[in-house]
Amino acid sequence: MSLIGGVTVSLSGCLSEDSSSETTSGVDGGSVISEAEADIGYATEHIAEEASFEFARQPSVSIRTGTISLALNDADVALDRSSKSDSSVTKEEIQVYQDYVQALRTWTDSLESAEEALDTLSAAEAYRKTERYKDAIKETVSARDIFINVSETAVSAREKFNQINFDMIGPESVDYKEMKEVNKSFVELVSAYKRYTTATIPYYRGLESYWGAVEASGNGQYSAVNANLNDASNQFELAKSRYQDAEQAVSASARSVFIKQTCLADAMYESSEFLIKASFERQDNNAEQAREYVDQAVAARKELCQV
Repeated sequence: MSLIGGVTVSLSGCLSEDSSSETTSGVDGGSVISEAEADIGYATEHIAEEASFEFARQPSVSIRTGTISLALNDADVALDRSSKSDSSVTKEEIQVYQDYVQALRTWTDSLESAEEALDTLSAAEAYRKTERYKDAIKETVSARDIFINVSETAVSAREKFNQINFDMIGPESVDYKEMKEVNKSFVELVSAYKRYTTATIPYYRGLESYWGAVEASGNGQYSAVNANLNDASNQFELAKSRYQDAEQAVSASARSVFIKQTCLADAMYESSEFLIKASFERQDNNAEQAREYVDQAVAARKELCQV
């Protein structure tokens, strides 16, 4: 594996044993810096790999950060040894490396949280498929909150990148330019998930109210039917608006998911409106007209929304 500064290392070579107990007498600070660069290179390569995944409605992503954290720990140890050695490497140069390691560590934290958010979102979708709407709503709210934290942490890492004077150690010492691009893409991906969960919360609430109205209707609880249908209609309209607003704000790879969700939310909104009309006709004893509206409601909610 090719790493920064012309150093090629294997996993075992990069994740070295703790060397903090070594004396600094006779240590070549420049050589130790090369060790740190190798560890940093390993970390950046694997951060880029773990941060690159596709947007999905029910994501199945395994983000592994353990070896990244170990590599950053090794880099810290090497930099500490270099700072205590007789070397031509200045304290200011060592500080640049240390600041970069800290920025990468912040980003690693955001990756760990991202996996939690993705797992939570997958659980929400599983609850939705089994019609456990309260649980689906709860998990989607949790996923949204975690994604907000992920975004803030990733942006914090980017801000730390921007504050580092990489020119002091030379442009080839660390691969920070590529990291900035990867970070930008990751922040955009997380933003898409924030938009998705923010829109999906009212969508799931609409489903809960909609099917609650259907159940109430079967039990003859017509006052509950009207209240639930009105809430469902409002929730689906809000969800449709949020999905549609996001269509042009997200990347092309994620857009089709939002277009389909816009269609689904609109179909459920239309179905809710037809059921509201059917409810009014039933109250006026217009059974035939009520059945027609129910048939239209069923047809609307069966919209396939092929994208």
